[in-house]
Amino acid sequence: MFKFFSLSCFALLVYSSEEGSSLQLRPTGRISKANGNALEKPVDIVLSSSGHAYVLQSDKRTVAKYDMQGHFLGEFGKPQRGMSKPTAIVLNKTGLWVVDTETRQLHHFQNDAYIRSVNLESPRLPRNLAVIKDQIFCGGYGIQEEGILILDKNAKKISALAPTIDADKARDGIWGRVCFAPLQDERLLVGYLYENRALVLDRQGEMVAALDMSEYYDKYEREEGGEVFPSGYAATSFSEGPANSILVATCNNTKRTCGLLFQFDGDLSRKLCKKQLDYHIWKMRFFRKQGVLAVVKQDSEILFFKFENSSQSGNGVQD
Repeated sequence: MFKFFSLSCFALLVYSSEEGSSLQLRPTGRISKANGNALEKPVDIVLSSSGHAYVLQSDKRTVAKYDMQGHFLGEFGKPQRGMSKPTAIVLNKTGLWVVDTETRQLHHFQNDAYIRSVNLESPRLPRNLAVIKDQIFCGGYGIQEEGILILDKNAKKISALAPTIDADKARDGIWGRVCFAPLQDERLLVGYLYENRALVLDRQGEMVAALDMSEYYDKYEREEGGEVFPSGYAATSFSEGPANSILVATCNNTKRTCGLLFQFDGDLSRKLCKKQLDYHIWKMRFFRKQGVLAVVKQDSEILFFKFENSSQSGNGVQD
């Protein structure tokens, strides 16, 4: 079982539900620079089946490695010129893959060492990665114009997916930049940051579910005599959750205050729970095999949680 060092200073988080039930989110650990770790602006993370955490650091342009107790074990990157603008990291059976937006490359690492770089023919600005059945899904700031590049486990092109999306459900462009997360049943979650929308695509690129987060803001963020949306609140991160659910984090980007963490069902048709946050979530990653939710706080640290009272299913990442 994957386990990080316990934290007595963290309280148990409990999601409130309109149906009267609750879902407990138990903190199990953290990686923080304050703890003596060499952590610099983390932007993404993966967990291996052997219990190691690999953290992508954008400013240092390296991957930092930690053990099961959260101890820093070292860091590695691309030799010579290094990586230019690494934005996402994933893990499949062949090793670690980091996408470099500036050079339009995938950098491959095995056994904590650089192996090679693969040039990407698309998208124009690659920044998103997801692994489904060991295949690598790569996307850019939008998916409607450039589509999604699908690569095999060794980063050889299989196809380019052209999603079929209702134009009213999502918009491409800098303010509609997206993030990917793999779901069960080989589906792909596409979250539109700042546009407050989420889509679920099947393997053929068909949109099978959609969510407009702005519909939920009026219920809890109304300010006296002012506009509620769009007045700063936006979705900041999307992830798979336990038992085939979907998580969406929100925050007020205008006032730099924090919002809520929502849990929806797998079809995005029903809100299950929500929890008030006191920090800005930059990225979330849920690892099914370990039952761990990794939360990357903006520019600062990484928190780890276990879900209580929820069943886990599916396959986790492999070394």
